[in-house]
Amino acid sequence: MHVSARVAWLALAAAALVLAVACVPRTPLLWPVVLADAPGARYAAVGDSITQQGVERPDGWVNQYLGTRDVVNLGRDSWTASQLLNALYEDPAFVDGVRNATRITLDIGINDYLQARGRYNAGACGGDDGRDCLRAMLVHFGTVFDAILARLNSAAPCALLVVGDLYSMRYLDPPGSPVGDYLRLMNDHIDASGVAVAQVHAAFGDGSGLILPDGVHPNDVGQNVIAQAFAAAQPMSRCHTPA
Repeated sequence: MHVSARVAWLALAAAALVLAVACVPRTPLLWPVVLADAPGARYAAVGDSITQQGVERPDGWVNQYLGTRDVVNLGRDSWTASQLLNALYEDPAFVDGVRNATRITLDIGINDYLQARGRYNAGACGGDDGRDCLRAMLVHFGTVFDAILARLNSAAPCALLVVGDLYSMRYLDPPGSPVGDYLRLMNDHIDASGVAVAQVHAAFGDGSGLILPDGVHPNDVGQNVIAQAFAAAQPMSRCHTPA
């Protein structure tokens, strides 16, 4: 083949390959996250059942984020922010697990939201516009969430802390439902907390294809999406003076 013809053929082949790659559907990449923490690092995963499953499942987001390291599982099924705050003061497992940790993940609030969402969808939220319980939940969550962060700052002042915001399940709600707006406002509060925040909500979109049939917990792909969001967050040493 003539040199100029060969060059033209190679250029055409390369262009075809680029086009073919661009047309391949994009799917999340599945890989474990490797942290560069010093030897002897200790981990506490704090939150609700999303955290609990993230530790208990071999492919759970906590295990993907922290690798095969020993993690204190402080996730509890169906817990609200108030239940977690109480445990951080009263439950020895939580007190010791957080105090001894050098890195902490926090995921809380989805059950506060789901409880108010359930009352709204059942017509039992109250108020002239039927949204009283949503407004009350938002105020209560903000107060308790701030108290949780204050407790973590006091108990583990130098631990690296990453907080996950809350992913959307908007595709489950009727068209025009306002409940997703309150989830956004909860996330606004989390995002303004001053700590490293894993942008789970942005990564999830409306949640389609990432949630199990129970309508709440992430599936295999959703677990990886959460892990990657936590990996992208950049916690800094905080070293608050304990109160």
